[in-house]
Amino acid sequence: NCDWSSDVCSSDLAALLGCAAPELPPSLDSAEDPWASVAASARLHLGFDSLTEDAALDDSPSGFTATRWGSGDLRERVVDGPRGPALSFDGVDQFLYVEDDDRLDLESFTVVAWIRADSREDAPEWPILDKYALAAGAWTGYGAWLDGGQPFAGVYAGVTTGTECGGARRGVFDDGSWHLFAARFDGATVDVLVDGERAARCDWTLPPTANTDLLEVGTRGGSYFFRGALDEVTLLPYAAEDDVIAGLL
Repeated sequence: NCDWSSDVCSSDLAALLGCAAPELPPSLDSAEDPWASVAASARLHLGFDSLTEDAALDDSPSGFTATRWGSGDLRERVVDGPRGPALSFDGVDQFLYVEDDDRLDLESFTVVAWIRADSREDAPEWPILDKYALAAGAWTGYGAWLDGGQPFAGVYAGVTTGTECGGARRGVFDDGSWHLFAARFDGATVDVLVDGERAARCDWTLPPTANTDLLEVGTRGGSYFFRGALDEVTLLPYAAEDDVIAGLL
């Protein structure tokens, strides 16, 4: 047997023994590029290196297409980000969407992105990534956003059942700089992190209920819009550890 808890079980030994390595979240200890390691295990990763007029190509193994809604050729909305090209959003009508797919129905997740928000403390809700739906009184899905310049994450599990966790670090996004935002649900707690530091934690045990709505980047249902710029927008199908998130700084 191949004991994957042992340090001596190498991939070569595994091949000889006929066993396969388990699927695990990435370790960043030896990764030359931590973002590349995370993207390889992501359900969605938009680095905005591959753009057409109307779409951003997903760099994750899922191979989704994030389609433009609203004005502006995507290639003309590129700005300098912390890791190369980033995408600007005008806060009026611009967002990206990914068609519904069963692979986006997650029981645990991490949303992580570099964000530069043109924010004020009295600003309305500015979505980062959203797979939320409200139908017949049922709240379903998950999301990550700013509200009044404060970071939030939401997990929604059915009829009037959900949690919205956040409401800290007011004003941190008002400096016009890039910040690393992360929202995480591990089946027991919801965490929101800013620049690798925990901003909020809430106890919650019910997983998001699946829905058939679009996954949206930069809007919630066409009612609220992000204003600023986003880079490395990533959805992971697991709860990333604190050191993994901090390693992306």
